[in-house]
Amino acid sequence: MTKVKKFNESGSIFDEQIYLEKIEVVKDINPIKAGMVIDIKFPLLFLVGDNGAGKSTLMECLGDTFGFQDDTYLKRQKMKDNIKLTGKPCKVQYLDFHAGDKKFAAAFGDNIEQQMHMMKASAGESTILQMLGMAKFVDGLLILDEPCRGLSIKNQIQIGRIIEKKFLMDGCQVICSTHSDIILRKFKKYAQYYEVKFGKDITYKEYVTEQGLEVE
Repeated sequence: MTKVKKFNESGSIFDEQIYLEKIEVVKDINPIKAGMVIDIKFPLLFLVGDNGAGKSTLMECLGDTFGFQDDTYLKRQKMKDNIKLTGKPCKVQYLDFHAGDKKFAAAFGDNIEQQMHMMKASAGESTILQMLGMAKFVDGLLILDEPCRGLSIKNQIQIGRIIEKKFLMDGCQVICSTHSDIILRKFKKYAQYYEVKFGKDITYKEYVTEQGLEVE
């Protein structure tokens, strides 16, 4: 299990564990070609790139490998055959927001009041509730597909805080696919960015330039 030292926003050091160390694509899976290798160097890995680059395809492979059968499972069947994973056993949780709002009431166990609130929540409120509810279950690896999809700027900032305070600072590893510059910029000093289309690591500055945004 790899140990690395990272800095949070206040400047203090905290140790994180990397459980999933490598993702290898062993078969062509449109639009990704066999031979892609992601060596995971940091506890927070962002999969970035344009629409259609294959980010969610790769996330679906991870979901199927770890046995998650949610409302997108029909699309995800046999996806695990396309990748090989290297790492240490750990508890894994997967949240897929790519297809929109998923009412993950199970995250709240026997809390009927919270479950009822979830069913009445807007898509944005539901995302926040799911993230907070999931925090008590994660003790290893958390995989997030598009957690900021459809969210206001305020709620995107909130998602960033949850990722940092509820997961990273509690020793979890996070793999996240997102287009949110708010999230990507927040973690630019201590995250790994992998450009799926080109199959390589890039810096936040390179990503911003690629997307035609102003470099701070």
